[in-house]
Amino acid sequence: MGSLAVWMIAQSPQLFQNYRNKSVVGLSPVFLIQWMMGDLTNVIGSILTEQTLFQIIIAFYMLLIDMLLYIGLLKRRKGSPFVFMASKTAAQSLGEHGRWLRRITRRGAGMVLLVKGLSLFLFFAAFVANLLYSINVLANPRAIGPDARAFLSESLPFLLGSGGTLIFDFVIMVQWIMWHERKPSQKRKSTYGATDGVEA
Repeated sequence: MGSLAVWMIAQSPQLFQNYRNKSVVGLSPVFLIQWMMGDLTNVIGSILTEQTLFQIIIAFYMLLIDMLLYIGLLKRRKGSPFVFMASKTAAQSLGEHGRWLRRITRRGAGMVLLVKGLSLFLFFAAFVANLLYSINVLANPRAIGPDARAFLSESLPFLLGSGGTLIFDFVIMVQWIMWHERKPSQKRKSTYGATDGVEA
């Protein structure tokens, strides 16, 4: 439940910072779309593979926050939902692919960012939440029971997604610390493929 509690507040500082600055300069459309794709497939994968309730709740909550951030981005910059239907058998297969797709999209998103307008707390909270999430999954009684191998096999994409992204969260925090304190003239404008001076 600790992971759920941290995730509940993780994106709040970024939402507040966007509102306070009246700007979304710290957010890249590509970054948010990748996040939404990742969290959408996470929701689908969690449901179709019958993951634990807390994993499903977190998946839905993260998708909601992604949508709020993206709506804010569209509103500030003035600038399709997907519905999946499947049989139970196809649903299991889709769930598996959905979970792996989320791992890919969430990891890729972490490489597209700038520090201007970025809330450091967002990634600090994400680091803590991902760590607690991984511990929660590994502490599940099914992880050490007779069906441990099957459970861990089904949970592997979630473990790689939460535990594997810890390195990206850490790198982003280090990057923020390195660049945030520099003078504007010292800050570089280019960052890992970010476009329009907007952040990942």
